[in-house]
Amino acid sequence: MPLVTPKNESILPEDLQSKIQFFKGPLGVVPNSILTMAYHPNIAKAFTALNVAVMECHGEVSGELKRLIGYMTSATSGCKYCQAHSALGSKRFGTTDERFSEIWNFRDSDKFSEAEKAAFEFAI
Repeated sequence: MPLVTPKNESILPEDLQSKIQFFKGPLGVVPNSILTMAYHPNIAKAFTALNVAVMECHGEVSGELKRLIGYMTSATSGCKYCQAHSALGSKRFGTTDERFSEIWNFRDSDKFSEAEKAAFEFAI
């Protein structure tokens, strides 16, 4: 049970409701962390904008790789909450069970490119 009860999405200001819909793509839901930040809408908006800027699927780094990097970083820092979201997100963005199971053996795995291996090395 959380220390602070997350707000119900349906009672949030419309502009915040529209911004946080981004999370439903990779996760299928709006995380409780965002709904808790919604007690201070400007914080929730700023955090959402940061997340969109980093995780949106534009540019050279795929959505899958961004989420695998997030998973490794979360696991390294011990954040089970973030591990769960990034693992789910990586699956939704195309990670196969085979690649996911090889993530901690990435240095010796043929499932990852040299560029991906360099990103994982940096993540941990």
